[in-house]
Amino acid sequence: MDARSPWKTVAFYGLALALYFASQGAGHVLGVVLGATVRLAVVVLGGWWLGAVQAPAWSYFALVSAAMVAYGVFNAGAVWLARWDRSPALPVAAPRPA
Repeated sequence: MDARSPWKTVAFYGLALALYFASQGAGHVLGVVLGATVRLAVVVLGGWWLGAVQAPAWSYFALVSAAMVAYGVFNAGAVWLARWDRSPALPVAAPRPA
């Protein structure tokens, strides 16, 4: 990951957010919420390890970039593998009388 060009990893974050909102509209948010949990776990565990080895400051930025990539990839996989049948939580529109 190039520290001078973070936009490559921010694109993964944008992808993850777009998929989150699309999944929310479809009523299937479990997979993408787990993706956010994966991002949090990467930052927490990686930050703990970087602190334990007294890593330089740039490595924390690289860690956050890696967490954004993990978030985007996990959410893309979750949406790809989701069943996109009609959610039972969504109401069925009643037919209009003619």
